[in-house]
Amino acid sequence: MVRFIVHRSITIIIALWLIVTATFIIMHTIPGGPFSRDKRVPPAVLENLTAKYHLDDSYARQYFDYFSGLSRLDFGPSFRYDFSVKDIIVRAFPVSAQLGAVSVVLALILGLGGGIISAYSHNKWPDYLVTFISSLFLSVPSFILASLLIFIFAYKLMWLPPAMWGNWQQIIMPALALSALPAAYISRLARTSILEILQREYVLTARAKGLSRISIFFRHILKNSILSVVTYLGYLIASIFTGSFVVENIFAIPGLGRYFVTSILNRDYTLILGLTVFYAVFLMAMNLLVDIFYLIIDPRIRTIGKE
Repeated sequence: MVRFIVHRSITIIIALWLIVTATFIIMHTIPGGPFSRDKRVPPAVLENLTAKYHLDDSYARQYFDYFSGLSRLDFGPSFRYDFSVKDIIVRAFPVSAQLGAVSVVLALILGLGGGIISAYSHNKWPDYLVTFISSLFLSVPSFILASLLIFIFAYKLMWLPPAMWGNWQQIIMPALALSALPAAYISRLARTSILEILQREYVLTARAKGLSRISIFFRHILKNSILSVVTYLGYLIASIFTGSFVVENIFAIPGLGRYFVTSILNRDYTLILGLTVFYAVFLMAMNLLVDIFYLIIDPRIRTIGKE
């Protein structure tokens, strides 16, 4: 286990270096800069701003300076906000994480529930209904679903506030919009896994022994079918927790997604790099935790790697 964690940690460091390097090169290759849109600013002021943020240094110097600060967890100042990139992440991530936690739990409940119903009602109307709903949610983009939810529940029925953040009512629609697609995907994964496991010999033997459906489900089916969902869970948590760019903008939620969009529009180099680094580290950390959890719930994987 320790050897596995050390190996993965080295891989994460190398991958992080490649991601930061590629992002840095792309940002400085595209024409324009963070202050190129300020047409009314005098040239002398632009020159002072460029010197203040060391944008007049060579690309190599900027590159090594950024990694030097990154080693101290210093992401640098934002070019457009009166905060450092680290302060923005500290302020915005809890909002995205709160929305993400609700969305992930909702996706797991709906996805696993739908997959179980669909598998145990194979080729019956509940199976067809769950499959149709899953296909629908997989096909509809989140921004269309978000707009539809606002139209129905905010403007027509007036049950929920259309936007902003602060109370439990304002989290319902964005959580539904974020959880719909992963719930549909989890439902497909769970259905396929359960149908496959239901045909395994140990399940058929358990049925022949007279064990109840509930006992067979919790002892044999759930533990083995959950592995495919766990594999997807790392990416799901990282992508939702760090903020959905579109959904957060539609509902005016002050999370990381909004800052990521504005940083790209404003060519805010340090904020783009900081959020990219944060997202990459969070994603790889979640995948590492999922792999460790995978080893815990299925110890056979350890022996496979030693053969």
